[in-house]
Amino acid sequence: MAKAFLSHSSFDKDFVEQVYAELGAAKAVYDAKTLKKNGDLTEQIRSGIEDCDTYALFLSGSAIKSRWVNAEIDLALELRMKWQVRKFLIFQLDDTKWDELPQWMGRYVVSCPPSPRQVALRLLNELQHPEAPTAECHGRGDEERQLVESLSSSPAPPGYIYASGPRGIGRRTLLSKVYSSYYPHVSEHKIDIPVDQVDGPVDIYRRALAFSANWRASDYKRELERFISLTPGMQAQELAALLRSISIDFNQVVVINLGTSALTEEGRPQAWFTNLTKHLGGGDYPYVWFISQRFLHGSDLVNGIFYHVEPLNENWSNFLFRVLIKKYSISIPSKDEQRLIETSISGHPGLISMVAGYLRQNPRYKPNRTHNNIVKLVNEQVQQILMDLVGEDSEREKAVALFSECNVLSYSDILAIAQEWPEFEGAVESLIDAGLLTSSDADYSLVSYVARAAEHLANKHRTDLAPIRKRILESFDNVEEGSFVSIKLLDARIVAHILEGTPIESYLSNLVMPSQQLKAARRKYDAQDYASSLRLAKEAYGQSTKLSDNGRREAWRLIGLSSARAGRDDEFQTFSKEYPNIKRSSQTDAIFNFGNGLRERLKGNLRSALGWYQKIDLDRYADSHAYRELAYVYCFERNFEKAHVCVTKAHNLAFGNPYVLDMLAMVLLDRFKAERHGVSITDIDTCLDQLRDADQREGTNFFFARSKMRDVIVNNDLNSLSELFSIRRTLPIVAKVALLSMLSLKGKDLQYNELHGELRKAMREKRNPLADIELARIDVEHHCARGQFSEAAVILRAKKMHFTARCCEELERQLPNSFRDQH
Repeated sequence: MAKAFLSHSSFDKDFVEQVYAELGAAKAVYDAKTLKKNGDLTEQIRSGIEDCDTYALFLSGSAIKSRWVNAEIDLALELRMKWQVRKFLIFQLDDTKWDELPQWMGRYVVSCPPSPRQVALRLLNELQHPEAPTAECHGRGDEERQLVESLSSSPAPPGYIYASGPRGIGRRTLLSKVYSSYYPHVSEHKIDIPVDQVDGPVDIYRRALAFSANWRASDYKRELERFISLTPGMQAQELAALLRSISIDFNQVVVINLGTSALTEEGRPQAWFTNLTKHLGGGDYPYVWFISQRFLHGSDLVNGIFYHVEPLNENWSNFLFRVLIKKYSISIPSKDEQRLIETSISGHPGLISMVAGYLRQNPRYKPNRTHNNIVKLVNEQVQQILMDLVGEDSEREKAVALFSECNVLSYSDILAIAQEWPEFEGAVESLIDAGLLTSSDADYSLVSYVARAAEHLANKHRTDLAPIRKRILESFDNVEEGSFVSIKLLDARIVAHILEGTPIESYLSNLVMPSQQLKAARRKYDAQDYASSLRLAKEAYGQSTKLSDNGRREAWRLIGLSSARAGRDDEFQTFSKEYPNIKRSSQTDAIFNFGNGLRERLKGNLRSALGWYQKIDLDRYADSHAYRELAYVYCFERNFEKAHVCVTKAHNLAFGNPYVLDMLAMVLLDRFKAERHGVSITDIDTCLDQLRDADQREGTNFFFARSKMRDVIVNNDLNSLSELFSIRRTLPIVAKVALLSMLSLKGKDLQYNELHGELRKAMREKRNPLADIELARIDVEHHCARGQFSEAAVILRAKKMHFTARCCEELERQLPNSFRDQH
């Protein structure tokens, strides 16, 4: 394997160490990491250079004066004469003239900005084997020609290409293939800048800064403050200039992964994106790639080419899969099984590659036959792949958990962790081999498909990983005003500090951005720590000038949902008051309606909650959360047909989600209990099978109680009812309320009264309006079934405005006319 020898003065170690961290021991020889401390240093240096085919000198005033560096230069010349070292690169770190070097070295000076990440990219390019295969792009010949025609027919080279399509569809691969033939001088290794949904120009600018220089924390902070103070128009102009300066002068391409950001809900470009594209131009090739999941025609924008990458057709999908399994020497025992796999992953190159990588590790894998579209396949199969890969290997599971928790680990982080946890390095290698872990500039992270599926593992191993987490944070706490910073790691570590609730030490506290607070707020919300989520969202919203429109909306959304969940009416008023100040759109309206609906449901006001949720449905902007909420209210009022339609839509949008599956199980069981012929037992059992798998995958615990309810409702299995009653104190409140309803249905009045008393006592100790309203409806039905109409009428009268109109009508029908009149 090709390696580079990093020749430098000890005064330049802060810079060179970061370059080595980007490359790793597999690509570089660096004295502080790869040479033995107790050995013959001269002999080790000779051996180190002899093992490398590239000699990289970091030129500075101190390097010119270094006895060791000059000895290394002499040795490099000797090995050059013997053709043992074939390539030479010289990177200037200061204003030292290259003519102070031996004359033969002058032609090897590299034009490169003084940034460790850029130097690493340049070295990776040099280390690329000349016969290494170019990007495989099977089945894209017509699209390659279309893009080349667009580039060649343009009167002036466009500044950027906007490539859209689903994640993993092959957008980058297609562009890389076009460039390898049409712009062969452009570097194969690209500058990657990811963009989160809430990010805007400030976040893109600060990430691009990492490729422009080796930033000290104080300089980085001052530069960001200067940029933030500019007008939006000036920000766009400066950002465009920065992107050009780190790319085209050095034959680079900047890849900005937009995801689903940059466009409004209506598919129009955001104002900041329009401003940015106006200033991108003036090169001899498109030096920026915008990679997006959303289609954009581009008729309103200038200086660019817009191309939507479609799924591969079936024949080319199958061909790509067969190429990969041949390359990996995978043997699939059954042709039928192979056809099944090919059908399941058809059209999606990213998923094809992932499945092939997994099969390389475990060729017994079989995709689930029930998948009927790519989204469902990605959502469920990646989760299943993760479970299968982890298996009984606790070290591998902990490694996945650590990456999920930390978001990103550098190569040096991995080496440091492996010193305390020797099994970690092997686990990392297996994750890379299976295609679940990817590296970008020596920063390692889980692929996007896996990151969400692995979150429950982070919670599971949180205590075990505490010492490792502490060490990682401590290693970053020594950032001072003069320290050099890795911006990607900086983001991840600040978010980790916020999540831990530990003080952000030293100069790091000056570098906190609202987008980092938002990421932490979302993690806290998902972990059901609503008080912390509310606090962080408010802090982020208070710095709205540093947030994009999407960022402000996300902070506002979290304020509303967190305050509703935490029961903070005073803070919810902020959410309502700020509604007119958020950029108006269908999404903004949906968030406002959902927040109000959630607040009313949690207060037990189902009549009001239904009205808010129905507004979202009427606007056709309901997501899986809104459909799940609607399904709950419809099921509560015994409108099972609507409940089933809504929960099915939620299931299609969030396939495999245990919370949605639990709601589906509840709807199916309640409908079977009321109608018996309204739903099939097969549907119930299929749902419960999926719920069991989801519990195992996500660490939830819904299946046990729902399966016992199924035995009671479908098979009249009173032993299951007795078992549930005996362990009732271990059940969540939702399952206890469902158990109470079944005890009433089966005439177990003694047990009903005992559980009823326990529930009432629990709700006196801790108020639960939603459980109270559910208990009230069960009480009405229970009293009516036993002829206690007066008691039922009193409860119905008290809860009338909390029940929905349909629920009141359903319950009134169970009362004699005389009690209806009284009611």
